[in-house]
Amino acid sequence: MNLNALNEFFCRLWRYAMKPSAPTWLFPLTAVWLSFIAWLRPLHIPDEGRYVGVAWDMVRFDSTWTPLLNGLPYFHKPPLFYWLAEYSFLLFGAHEWAARLPSLVVAFLTAVCLYLFVRRHRGVEVATVTLLALVTMPYFYGAAQYANLDMLVGGMITLTILAGAEAVSRQQAGQSYKGFAVAMGALAALAVLSKGLIGIALPGGVLFFWLLVTRRWQGFAVLLAPGVWLAFLLVGLPWFIAMEWQYSGFLHYFFVYQHFERFLTSGFNQQQAWWFFIPVLLGFTLPWSLALLEYIRPSVRAALRFAGYGKWFALLIIWVALITVFFSMPASKLIGYTVPVVPPLAILMAEALVAGLNGLRRDQVFKQTLTFFIAGAITCVIGLTIFLFVQKDSTKPFVQLIKAEQTSQDGFIFIDIYPFDSAFYTGSKEPAWVVTGWKTLVDGDNWRHELADAGDFKPELGKDVLVDQDDLIPRMCQAINRTYWVRIQDYDVARWPFIAHAQPKYEARDGGRWFKVVVDESFKGEWCPKIST
Repeated sequence: MNLNALNEFFCRLWRYAMKPSAPTWLFPLTAVWLSFIAWLRPLHIPDEGRYVGVAWDMVRFDSTWTPLLNGLPYFHKPPLFYWLAEYSFLLFGAHEWAARLPSLVVAFLTAVCLYLFVRRHRGVEVATVTLLALVTMPYFYGAAQYANLDMLVGGMITLTILAGAEAVSRQQAGQSYKGFAVAMGALAALAVLSKGLIGIALPGGVLFFWLLVTRRWQGFAVLLAPGVWLAFLLVGLPWFIAMEWQYSGFLHYFFVYQHFERFLTSGFNQQQAWWFFIPVLLGFTLPWSLALLEYIRPSVRAALRFAGYGKWFALLIIWVALITVFFSMPASKLIGYTVPVVPPLAILMAEALVAGLNGLRRDQVFKQTLTFFIAGAITCVIGLTIFLFVQKDSTKPFVQLIKAEQTSQDGFIFIDIYPFDSAFYTGSKEPAWVVTGWKTLVDGDNWRHELADAGDFKPELGKDVLVDQDDLIPRMCQAINRTYWVRIQDYDVARWPFIAHAQPKYEARDGGRWFKVVVDESFKGEWCPKIST
């Protein structure tokens, strides 16, 4: 197919997308596209393994309310993702696509609601380009297919802002608005249950400054109505009350340590420069970000000529600026933090391109829109496929190798490492022994402190599964005819004579080794007398 024929095909498709019935095929295609190849990759370590591992622990230990890590209460993050993944596992089983289903569903709902919102306020053409841009941005597409909190909190923040903006606009137009206002309160609570206080602080800040800048004073009464707060408290409060009731000190740990200390101090991982998110946003939204660079000034001038657009332009700019600045302030930064900025960027990019489509270099811009769409889709698929080849420390290949030998009675021992995906793939029915120098643990932001913090909330179980390195052999010697699968890094093998001369069952690409150790009479005869002497 030559370029002219492809262009003609796209033109016909575009005209079809402008029809009122377009969502009947746009939305199913969006769902298929977002979920494409979600089943292909093993869980990525550490993030997917950590959050999926917590959800799987809730399934295997029947813990509906309390998130668990290796059987221990895990309160680094709130529970909404874990709940969604837990029910996904109960419905579909332990599969990678089931683990990613919460992110996929939230991404789909975000895309659909954004389309409907933009279509109502800016027309079908801008809405269609917004949808195409959003779902073919590597940033959004990657978050949709990644089983962690980024897409969930990004989607909930987006939906909260959209519901609040819709409520205000309907109130000022004399239309029914209370349903959207109450929905905003409930969505803000879900955002808090996704990742804490930013779930209300960020959408609240965006809407506050939007109303302030545009002088829409009556909007404050809409957003602060009693029904809004009642919905927020009914949805968001019960879990926090239940956890503090069951685990004394939870609220201090969750809000003071995990929120304010992490935000204000520099002793945590992933420290980056203040400008970190500028190249992240421009790079991970390619090729669509090129539309902003090329057409932003003429498109803004053209868009502002439309009556009433100024208020929406202000909302988008405040949305992007406030969230980006907020996450740029702390020293600790992760790429996924600014996922909530991607939806307003998609609208701005769509406005830029549609301004061109309506009179500014129409032929050239039309072809570039097609180019952006195809290039974006290809980039998304290639980017996620790369994960299949760079994954080095997944437990899945090991489990596939020893499947015939493993029994439900086998135990797992992790020496100076904790593979977050291990329970998900091994199907173990009990917590693993995690071995390190727990008695001499130093400060840091790592898996050791995550487990140590979890153990503090349940000390009895913590003593059983968090095994100090000096206590490992004595604990093993108490077992009778028990098989253990031991995971250890190759540089650490020499420190442990009971496996130093054994042949590893599996060697991971990251240098990790798996050993099979049978605690039988031979093992006890060689190692247990040395303990007693």
